[in-house]
Amino acid sequence: MSDDVLVKVDNVSKRFCRSLKRSLWYGLQDLGSEIGRRRRAALMCSCGRTSSGR
Repeated sequence: MSDDVLVKVDNVSKRFCRSLKRSLWYGLQDLGSEIGRRRRAALMCSCGRTSSGR
């Protein structure tokens, strides 16, 4: 068997539930929070300001 890394994941959390509907809802929440974090990071980098706006 090869020692190649197929998947590397950092900063991941898991939520287990019996309901598929609830599981999908958790996934949407995770996606939304990740998009929000990336958007804030991009805005801070592009304008060189802190989150206080000064």
